[in-house]
Amino acid sequence: DLLEGMKRSHLERGFSDIAQNITTFPDGTLAVCRPLSAIPAGIKGANSGGICIEHVGNFDAGKDEMTEVHATAILYLNALLCAKLELDPDPDSIVYHHWWDLRTGKRENGGGATKSCPGTGFFGGNKVTDATDHFIPKIKALLQEMDLASA
Repeated sequence: DLLEGMKRSHLERGFSDIAQNITTFPDGTLAVCRPLSAIPAGIKGANSGGICIEHVGNFDAGKDEMTEVHATAILYLNALLCAKLELDPDPDSIVYHHWWDLRTGKRENGGGATKSCPGTGFFGGNKVTDATDHFIPKIKALLQEMDLASA
């Protein structure tokens, strides 16, 4: 099973458990992998106080095409987490792995040594401006639609 393989790989690399708290799948299902109360091992420098979400697929431009049900699950998950944790959806509360330097653990907004996660084709791209212009407005719209937006 994919999650067992991820966990085994992370344990072999010295992690205490699977790195991410939640995994989303192309069929729209979700898996809680690490307790939400446990600090994830997803982004060096940004784990404390965070929840790490892994989206199965290679969402770099020209690679895997995200299914509509997968996109919907990702958006609803983020909206519901923002509502539950009383977070304003913005590029400080929703961050991409790509924005963090792998060597230093500092936020460089895509500069330095980075991964492309969540992918150059993820909801318009993986840059801060892409999140601000494409991904975050969709989350805000869902919060409004569900009447869960903060007052």
